Amino acid sequence: MTLAFLLWVALVAFPISLSWYVDDQIGWPLPLRDALAVGARLSPMAALFFLTPKVSYRRRDCLMYLVPFFGVFVFPFIIFWRVVRLPLRDWPLRPDECHP
Repeated sequence: MTLAFLLWVALVAFPISLSWYVDDQIGWPLPLRDALAVGARLSPMAALFFLTPKVSYRRRDCLMYLVPFFGVFVFPFIIFWRVVRLPLRDWPLRPDECHP
């Protein structure tokens, strides 16, 4: 659980706090500053995009990150928990993951 929490801090909480810093502290022109802040806020979706197929989710499930509260606090933690527990996999395979 600790490792899953550390993954959440590194891949979700840090980019969000970085986006707040970019939005508040950097004196760049407004469109560039906003683009950097939004890019930092959405960067965890990139990590989720590559991790979800490894833990029996579809790639498009990374869009769940956009759901308020659930997307930032619950869904990434589920994915990171499964990543940490990959050697002890106890969840079922998706039907399209089954090989004959």
